[in-house]
Amino acid sequence: MLTKARRLLPAISLLGMAVWLVGAIRPLAMSLQLGSAISELGAGIVSGGLIALAVTLLEESSRKEADDRERILRGQLERRQLALSLSLQPDLTGISLIGMDLSGLVLSRKKFVGSVLRQVNFEGSHLDYADLSDADLAGASLAKCDLKGALLTRCDLRGAIFWGADLSGADLSGADLAHADLTDCRLVGASLVGAIMEGVITERADFTNADLSATRLAGNPKPVESGRPSAGLGGGA
Repeated sequence: MLTKARRLLPAISLLGMAVWLVGAIRPLAMSLQLGSAISELGAGIVSGGLIALAVTLLEESSRKEADDRERILRGQLERRQLALSLSLQPDLTGISLIGMDLSGLVLSRKKFVGSVLRQVNFEGSHLDYADLSDADLAGASLAKCDLKGALLTRCDLRGAIFWGADLSGADLSGADLAHADLTDCRLVGASLVGAIMEGVITERADFTNADLSATRLAGNPKPVESGRPSAGLGGGA
């Protein structure tokens, strides 16, 4: 509503100016001893021109609003069609969906082997038991995702966001998690054997019974013990 009011301001201002000019021109013309007809004509020309301009601005604003609504509806339709297409295909091996919004979708047990999923928004989606082996998920948002039992072996997960995700029993062996954010994640029983965890944020993450053997941390070449680490493992603040 506020945006719409702002768009109408130029037209409203012009209408106000037209009304003011009608009042201003009439007494001026009379004081110069011009005929009342000339006074009325001048006021009519000025106010008419301003009103026409105001109407044009209003029409332009209405067209822009209609275009915006159409663009939003088209985007929603395309997203629904994509969601339907993905739901009907069990094997999505090698698919490229860079930067797409796939939030809130049910993609359980789907096969995304070797897929290019950089910067995809999977927030709140169900990817439990999905096969994402060798997929490129750099910069992806997996916040609040259900990733229980998912295969993420050798995945590129650099800079990925996992806030509050459930990775219980997931296999992240050999995955590159450099600078990923695992805040509030559940990784109970997960396998991170040989995973790269340089600069990973692990605030309140639960690694109970997780296998962290041979995990690589910045400045720490030794294998990491299994169990629940303290906050900030690998450089998280």
